[in-house]
Amino acid sequence: MARTKIRELKLFADTNGVIWFGDGTKKASASNLRSREFVHQEWLRDFTRIRLLGFPESASLVCELLSRRASAPDRVPGSIQIGTPAVCPNLASRENPDIVLRQMAVIQTLPPSLGGWHEITMQDAIHYGLRQELVTAEDECTDTVSKILRMHPAWPAVSFVPTHSAADAARLLSLLLDPRWYADPKHPDRIARMYSYLGLLEKNMDDISSGRVDSGEAKKGMHIGRANSVFKAWACGTDLSATASSPESFLWRAVQSGKTSSKGMLKACKMFVSLVRNVWLDNIALPGRTLFVPEYFFRLPEEAEAYRYHVKRIKAGRT
Repeated sequence: MARTKIRELKLFADTNGVIWFGDGTKKASASNLRSREFVHQEWLRDFTRIRLLGFPESASLVCELLSRRASAPDRVPGSIQIGTPAVCPNLASRENPDIVLRQMAVIQTLPPSLGGWHEITMQDAIHYGLRQELVTAEDECTDTVSKILRMHPAWPAVSFVPTHSAADAARLLSLLLDPRWYADPKHPDRIARMYSYLGLLEKNMDDISSGRVDSGEAKKGMHIGRANSVFKAWACGTDLSATASSPESFLWRAVQSGKTSSKGMLKACKMFVSLVRNVWLDNIALPGRTLFVPEYFFRLPEEAEAYRYHVKRIKAGRT
């Protein structure tokens, strides 16, 4: 049987929302169209596969492609794939359509679990739909944002923390987009790239606890805004000196175990991000694969037991 020839179209959405396209071997072409208009172009059906990188600016394009495929599956390619934007490591490369399309070839050697190409699914619709809805709502936590958040694969981790902020958690998840984008191909189990991206440093924790986030005194270039997003997502303004004994309050116990307030905050923020990442990866893994075991993550048996009970309540629709 003769193999079907793959006609591949590579796409890129710039910071103005304009879609660029090409095959990665020649200069990219500007469509001068935004996502909604672009996905209705009749010539798209001439291709068998679309590929794009998972930049934040891709959110509208991902959502529109999925919507178009649902309403008119014969009008878009049957294969729509997304891959890690980490192959464009700096701002200059991320803003250059020619470089972006050319760099897509690098992903070919990566498995999906490390940011390699995977077919866009409803999980991606949630990841990028949350981002797009927040953009539309000008970062406000609308009813639609809350609804998408509760469908998010990381929601069980976020909602387990009794002092979480749904609004700030939604912003944090829309900032991360996909945990696979932060994977280290040489050390798949390491989380250092995500910590670095989120600015999880003791200096940032010190500035946050001292109220210097927006004062101009905070050290520039250290992603303190992202670090503050992590803190607000789980702390929700609760007094750091509060003593909490319930199993769900494991993060506050981490804060209190630090030699200094900043060290304790950093430890708790890293634990929260690690929990979110691990649960997220577990919930988007292939069927039959278990990537998160509560008993391996939590320090106390009662914490792991409480988390399992929490997940059971979510699945039963009771929380």
